Amino acid sequence: MERLTKKSMSDSVGAYRNLMYRLLLGSQGKAKRPVGLAGACRFVWNAILAHQNEAYKQTKEPGDQPSSVSSFSLGKRFTAFRRKFEWLPEHSFKVVRYPLKYQADAWMAFFKDGKGKPKPHSRHGSISFFTIPDKRWHYGVLPKGNANFAWVQHTVHHLTPKGVSGFRLANRSMSSNQSSEGGIRRSLIKWELVDRMVTPPGQLFYSTQIPVRLWFLARGRQCQGEILFTDTRKFCRMVDRTHRELINKDIARGIYRVWRTEECGYDADVAGLCRGTPLNEVRKHGHVLTSDGMWAWNHRRVTANHSRTR
Repeated sequence: MERLTKKSMSDSVGAYRNLMYRLLLGSQGKAKRPVGLAGACRFVWNAILAHQNEAYKQTKEPGDQPSSVSSFSLGKRFTAFRRKFEWLPEHSFKVVRYPLKYQADAWMAFFKDGKGKPKPHSRHGSISFFTIPDKRWHYGVLPKGNANFAWVQHTVHHLTPKGVSGFRLANRSMSSNQSSEGGIRRSLIKWELVDRMVTPPGQLFYSTQIPVRLWFLARGRQCQGEILFTDTRKFCRMVDRTHRELINKDIARGIYRVWRTEECGYDADVAGLCRGTPLNEVRKHGHVLTSDGMWAWNHRRVTANHSRTR
């Protein structure tokens, strides 16, 4: 082990001061105390910061430095502030006081270098200081601002060993790589959970008019190594000016039933209707699940198989 001198130790502290650690505590019970400690640190930071802002407003000239912005002065103020709240002494004195050192440094940088003033800390910030692992998010970290794949993973988590689940998602879910959506989709394909993708006709649903795809996920699939893509846009009719309904539903339903239950050698390729696409092709094209691409990737095979479809 390298021996650290006082100078090297101080350099190390400066070099690694901005590192952040994420604690995986395993349960809500274990997380209760650290979360409370984080809340106490945030409360003290904001309270002392509000006091400093008031002191700054009372300075005679803009840019004048208040008399007490050092870490020692803020620490003394914290000691007096701690006596006003009965619950604060329940938390570690050193841990709760330590963030004030960063606030003091921020104030000194503001007055000397002209950098921005320290800002309040919010409970709902961009970074979670204490993250409790959720078993449902096994296939990837959830993207911010979009709950589509949260619902997908939640559904997968509750599937039985031979369970099947279907849901409707916007078209972008099949090819988007923003945030972590592409990684989650890649994991679902890798674990062979994506069983079937259906392209429905437009104006089929009363609740939405945007183009969508129907996802079907399944555990315990007998026909491994393929995803069945079905296009039902030709099997519909207009029922009024704004809505369509499916006709000949038994055709696509029968193909899916046979493809899923028969031996994997069953040839389910029908030009313009469906195709059992090997996972190798899906991986080769970046784990994109657009059915239009499936026809184009292997058009010759689909056309040839059309004449020998059962």
